[in-house]
Amino acid sequence: MRQVFRRSLSTSAGTMGQQVRASSPITRSLAIAGRFVADRSGDIAMMFGFMIILLLTVIGGAVDFARWHQARAMTVGAVDAAVLAA
Repeated sequence: MRQVFRRSLSTSAGTMGQQVRASSPITRSLAIAGRFVADRSGDIAMMFGFMIILLLTVIGGAVDFARWHQARAMTVGAVDAAVLAA
Protein backbone atom coordinates (compact mmCIF):
# COMPACT_ATOMS: atom_id res chain seq x y z
CA MET A 1 0.00 0.00 0.00
CA ARG A 2 2.85 2.38 0.76
CA GLN A 3 4.33 1.78 -2.69
CA VAL A 4 1.03 2.70 -4.31
CA PHE A 5 0.96 5.93 -2.29
CA ARG A 6 4.49 6.81 -3.35
CA ARG A 7 3.70 6.06 -6.98
CA SER A 8 0.68 8.33 -6.86
CA LEU A 9 2.79 11.12 -5.36
CA SER A 10 5.53 10.72 -7.94
CA THR A 11 3.00 10.59 -10.77
CA SER A 12 1.23 13.72 -9.58
CA ALA A 13 4.54 15.48 -8.97
CA GLY A 14 5.70 14.56 -12.47
CA THR A 15 2.49 15.85 -13.99
CA MET A 16 2.69 18.97 -11.85
CA GLY A 17 6.28 19.52 -12.98
CA GLN A 18 5.26 19.34 -16.65
CA GLN A 19 2.46 21.85 -16.17
CA VAL A 20 4.68 24.21 -14.21
CA ARG A 21 7.59 24.45 -16.65
CA ALA A 22 5.83 26.92 -18.94
CA SER A 23 4.35 29.04 -16.16
CA SER A 24 5.51 31.92 -14.02
CA PRO A 25 8.06 31.73 -11.17
CA ILE A 26 5.29 32.31 -8.64
CA THR A 27 3.39 29.29 -9.89
CA ARG A 28 6.57 27.22 -9.80
CA SER A 29 7.21 28.32 -6.23
CA LEU A 30 3.68 27.38 -5.23
CA ALA A 31 4.08 24.00 -6.91
CA ILE A 32 7.32 23.37 -5.04
CA ALA A 33 5.66 24.39 -1.77
CA GLY A 34 2.76 22.06 -2.56
CA ARG A 35 5.11 19.15 -3.13
CA PHE A 36 6.90 20.02 0.13
CA VAL A 37 3.61 19.95 2.03
CA ALA A 38 2.50 16.72 0.31
CA ASP A 39 5.75 14.92 1.13
CA ARG A 40 5.00 12.43 3.89
CA SER A 41 8.40 10.80 4.23
CA GLY A 42 9.64 13.32 6.80
CA ASP A 43 13.12 13.64 5.36
CA ILE A 44 12.49 17.10 4.00
CA ALA A 45 11.04 18.40 7.26
CA MET A 46 13.94 16.98 9.28
CA MET A 47 16.56 18.47 6.98
CA PHE A 48 14.72 21.80 6.97
CA GLY A 49 14.65 21.78 10.77
CA PHE A 50 18.37 21.11 11.04
CA MET A 51 19.30 23.56 8.33
CA ILE A 52 17.17 26.42 9.69
CA ILE A 53 19.00 26.14 13.02
CA LEU A 54 22.35 26.23 11.23
CA LEU A 55 21.24 29.10 8.99
CA LEU A 56 20.01 31.21 11.90
CA THR A 57 23.24 30.55 13.80
CA VAL A 58 25.35 31.69 10.85
CA ILE A 59 23.20 34.79 10.33
CA GLY A 60 23.43 35.66 14.02
CA GLY A 61 27.20 35.26 13.93
CA ALA A 62 27.43 37.51 10.88
CA VAL A 63 25.35 40.20 12.57
CA ASP A 64 27.48 39.99 15.73
CA PHE A 65 30.68 40.20 13.69
CA ALA A 66 29.41 43.22 11.73
CA ARG A 67 28.45 45.06 14.93
CA TRP A 68 31.81 44.23 16.52
CA HIS A 69 33.65 45.45 13.44
CA GLN A 70 31.66 48.70 13.38
CA ALA A 71 32.31 49.33 17.10
CA ARG A 72 36.01 48.61 16.61
CA ALA A 73 36.22 51.03 13.69
CA MET A 74 34.52 53.75 15.73
CA THR A 75 36.88 53.13 18.66
CA VAL A 76 39.95 53.27 16.42
CA GLY A 77 38.64 56.52 14.90
CA ALA A 78 38.11 58.01 18.35
CA VAL A 79 41.60 56.98 19.52
CA ASP A 80 43.16 58.44 16.35
CA ALA A 81 41.30 61.72 16.87
CA ALA A 82 42.42 61.85 20.51
CA VAL A 83 46.06 61.21 19.56
CA LEU A 84 45.98 63.90 16.90
CA ALA A 85 44.35 66.38 19.29
CA ALA A 86 46.99 65.83 21.96
